[in-house]
Amino acid sequence: MGISAVLPEAHVVHLVQYWDDGVVPSNLRVRPRASVGARTVLGVLMGVGTVAAAVPSVILWTFPTPGWWFSLTFAVFIGLLVVGCWAGFLDSLRRGRSREWTAGRW
Repeated sequence: MGISAVLPEAHVVHLVQYWDDGVVPSNLRVRPRASVGARTVLGVLMGVGTVAAAVPSVILWTFPTPGWWFSLTFAVFIGLLVVGCWAGFLDSLRRGRSREWTAGRW
């Protein structure tokens, strides 16, 4: 199963007035993929954010709180926030590869 069968954006049809073989028309407005440096910086920032999110979770479980439910609630919230950020970052990488693949296939 190819990438076009999985990604719905690969099925969009754009009508253009001209056709220059081998070149993606500029009026398709395909956003370029983020550079390697930008992806690296974002990955490092995500890693730092993950470590920074672990600090409040450790504090919640080592210092006195109103109860275990309090620590659990906020630890789960912080964990879901980190997981959501990572999911968004990884999805943006996947979509960038998809756009690059689609433009290369043109």
